[in-house]
Amino acid sequence: MTPDYTLITPRLDATGPCNVAAELAQAALAQGWQVRWLYLSPGPGRPDLAGLHEVRRFRIADLWRLRGLVHTHCLRPDLLGALLAGSRRRRVI
Repeated sequence: MTPDYTLITPRLDATGPCNVAAELAQAALAQGWQVRWLYLSPGPGRPDLAGLHEVRRFRIADLWRLRGLVHTHCLRPDLLGALLAGSRRRRVI
């Protein structure tokens, strides 16, 4: 079974924090992970998203559906991270 890695960022753009998220995504892909990138609000997008399993806006239903390793990149952990950490199907970092 392929491990799941989900990045959740505030926006999908080419700022410094999202550049780091893109590097993390590419490293996870290189290790054989299935990578999903979710964002809270739209941005101008990025040209380097090839190979990712899914790129889309975060949905409330994701609170129950996400599994594997979930990285709330550049988000306060006491907000979304606390809600996501309530499931044993995933590990929030």
